Amino acid sequence: MDISLTEKDLADAPPTVRTWLVNSLFPEYTEAPEAPEAPEAPEEEKPAAKKPAAKRTKKEEPKSPAITSEDLVAKARAVVESAGNDALRGVLEDLGIERVSLCPEEKYADLLAAMSVHA
Repeated sequence: MDISLTEKDLADAPPTVRTWLVNSLFPEYTEAPEAPEAPEAPEEEKPAAKKPAAKRTKKEEPKSPAITSEDLVAKARAVVESAGNDALRGVLEDLGIERVSLCPEEKYADLLAAMSVHA
């Protein structure tokens, strides 16, 4: 199955969808969740009675992928090689970013997803 997305589709997508796209397209940037370490109980003490778990009222957002500015620069080079400078300028303009190296961290996933359309 082929899915085609335009830059506008990506720009209009909710943040969770953009995060899902980046995680799906670039799994190497996704951090594996770390298992919390269980505290060791002293042998003499008895474990406390379990309290009922509190209900979660808000769905937890998945962790954003660990994308670095170097990853963005490498992807930008790939876009320039495959689609040209105008394609990269258009992506940056659409996101309101002057240069790839000046992209704020909160827009890393958006920029990576938008550049992926062209590379």
